[in-house]
This record gives sequence, structure tokens and C-alpha cells, in this order.
Amino acid sequence: MAGRLICFVLALLWLTLWTTAWRWLAALPLVFGVAIAGKPERPEILIERDGSGLAVRGADGRLAIAGRPSRFVLQQWLAADGDGRSPDDPTLRAGVACDALGCVARTGDQRAVSHARDRLAIIEDCLRADLVVTAIPWSGACKARLIERMGLARDGATSLYRSRSGWSSRISEHSDSERPWSRRRPPPAAQSAPAAASPASGADDDAGPL
Repeated sequence: MAGRLICFVLALLWLTLWTTAWRWLAALPLVFGVAIAGKPERPEILIERDGSGLAVRGADGRLAIAGRPSRFVLQQWLAADGDGRSPDDPTLRAGVACDALGCVARTGDQRAVSHARDRLAIIEDCLRADLVVTAIPWSGACKARLIERMGLARDGATSLYRSRSGWSSRISEHSDSERPWSRRRPPPAAQSAPAAASPASGADDDAGPL
């Protein structure tokens, strides 16, 4: 997003500042920006808000499903990805290894993504996988990146995008966000300030004995 915006701004500035034939060089950043915009960034991993399932983009560029995301959520993922497969398509499970304790899928660069359904699986996969996703609340140590139930309850559905350092995350909601239907919270000063004495009570306190 930032790269496209920079290209368009540079093109506009160059076209505006120059009055000679040099101004037509603004076409270079403009064309580059359009080319970048034509290739939208797609998430590498999609995680349902309750941790019940996730989708991992494999080496073929398509999504593979681990766990049991709801049918509605899976439909939304496929539609947003331009994938014409139905939620019942067996190819959605291709390349995903599962057992009674969970599933493991691999990204296009062969990083292991675990969906753990058992506490023992969390402990094991934290030592072997690159990312562990679970619907179980977990506060223990984990060598891998861990996305667990409490974090998802706070952040909502999460998308992970490939970055130089591993993954960058985008969440669907913030715990401090305000919504039109939410009850407005009182400001901190109002919460912490002691109740002021009423004028009547103050007058009674100052008055001496009759």
C-alpha cells in the first residue's frame, strides 16, 4: 500500500513541477505504481476468530485448510482469494497432515504451521513448528510463534502476511475500539475522581453548634 501511494505521489509532483518535456517522465513512477496495484497482497495464513481452523497458502499459491473453520468463514476466505472451489472440495485438505491431536500444513517456503487441538500437541509443536495456532488458552513457553485462544478473543480473526522477519499480522478488531452500538466508556478522570461533596453537606460541616 505504501509503495503504491509513493509512486502515485511522485508521478503527480513530477507532472506538476515540470513544464518542459521532462514532465512526461512522470509516466515511469505512474506505470510502476499501477503495476504494483495490479498485484494485490494476499495473506499467507488466515485464522478464524475462535482458533477452530486456519488456511495456509501452499507452494501452488492456493489455500489449504487445517482444523475445522466454519463453512461460512471458509466460503468468505475462498471468495476473497478468488478461489472457485467449494468448502467441500477435497483438494482443500491436500498436503495437510492430520492426526487426533491436530494438523500440520506448510507454506510455500516450507515453514511448518501447526493447528493443535490438545495441550500435548501444543508442547510438541512449539518445539518443531514455525507457527502454532490453537483454540486452547495457553500461557506457557513456546519456541515457535504462538496464536492461542486468549489472544484471538482479544484481537479477533487474524491474517498473517509474509515479511522479511517472518510474518506480519493484521487483526480484525482492537480491544479499545469504539463501535456505534457500544456503551460509551466514561473518561478515566471521571472513573477515578472522588465524589464531590454537595453544597448542602459542606454547609452543614462548616456550621457551628446552635
